[in-house]
Amino acid sequence: MNTLLAFLLIATSLLFKDTRLEFVEKVISIVEKSGEIEIVSCPFEDVEQTSAACKAYQIGVTAGTTSKTFSPSDKIEPYQAFLMAGRALQYLSR
Repeated sequence: MNTLLAFLLIATSLLFKDTRLEFVEKVISIVEKSGEIEIVSCPFEDVEQTSAACKAYQIGVTAGTTSKTFSPSDKIEPYQAFLMAGRALQYLSR
């Protein structure tokens, strides 16, 4: 079921041209159905420290576009969407 959700998430996000932050918010909303993610640290200077981007960083879904940026307003690229969704599935299967 999680795999199907991930593929639907990727397809709709790419179709509607989500930003990186919009996409990761959707991913985290699915992941957190199995439990809330606690943010211990977040290196990104371009997002709120309580954002979905920081939660995604915390569980290994993203490393950002640089060591200090997430680039939340950039459009999500297909390879980024697949990588993030795949990492989220790995996290959920732990």
